Amino acid sequence: MAKSDRQPSLLARLVAILAIIGLMVIWALIPGKTIDRVYQSERSQIASLAGDNSDQWLHAQTATLVADMIKGIAAVPEVEKQSALKHWINERLYVSAMWLYLMIYRGYALMMWMLLGIPLMLAAGADGAWVREIRKESFTSQSPIRHMIGVHFFKLVSILLVFWLLVPAPLPVIVAPGVVAFVALSLWLWVSNLQKRL
Repeated sequence: MAKSDRQPSLLARLVAILAIIGLMVIWALIPGKTIDRVYQSERSQIASLAGDNSDQWLHAQTATLVADMIKGIAAVPEVEKQSALKHWINERLYVSAMWLYLMIYRGYALMMWMLLGIPLMLAAGADGAWVREIRKESFTSQSPIRHMIGVHFFKLVSILLVFWLLVPAPLPVIVAPGVVAFVALSLWLWVSNLQKRL
């Protein structure tokens, strides 16, 4: 009997470990001003693409969600050690709060685009199901390669989405609607190329 390929490969584990270590190094070294610039860049992109009202709504929702954490950081006692260590710790606390703020802001931006993307995904899934039904009645074969491409495409888009949410770099805000469109495409590929007999 063949071995199951369900366990993650060694390469996937290595990439995950290196990504975690890379994020920790970025957290330890990134200046607070850099993450401020990234956040302001995100806000200006959203305002130019979706309007100032959308940016204000996203900012208000993010501030409401993160307000309790910011209060907790403000209550951290002062470090009575060297001034360089004190400065580094205070900056890491600020960077942590702003990084979390940036991730939540991007998450809300993605949810905003999902309001437009859910009908697209539903239409892609329904169209894929009808294409599959038409192929079941005709003498055309289903493509397991296309089905596998749809599955791998969805995994790739999910990895890129996590990368976009986590990386504190000024990335284009068009990634969010692009992710929604590519999820719909991968859903169509996956559903339309399912086996005829399940």
